[in-house]
Amino acid sequence: MLCAINKLGANLGIYMSQIVLHLRNKIS
Repeated sequence: MLCAINKLGANLGIYMSQIVLHLRNKIS
């Protein structure tokens, strides 16, 4: 259970970083 939560958190972190990079590229 805890392992699944950690995996979900890691995936969410990657997803968020991708969005931030995309927005940063759009702004500049």
